[in-house]
Amino acid sequence: MINKFTISGLHCESCLKLVPLLLREIKGVKDVRISGLDGHVVLEADEVISRQAVEQALAGTDYKVS
Repeated sequence: MINKFTISGLHCESCLKLVPLLLREIKGVKDVRISGLDGHVVLEADEVISRQAVEQALAGTDYKVS
């Protein structure tokens, strides 16, 4: 299942490495693709991933689901 989100707060190459690590912690996520600093994120997963799950994965960071 493909899940699409937009993440704001991406500013550099380090962001593009950290965010996928955080999102891969969501149960069922198999792959994470970010299309660059524009923040478009595609999560490939076994199930539908909720916005709340993404927000929880990013909790405590400056990244936001928009």
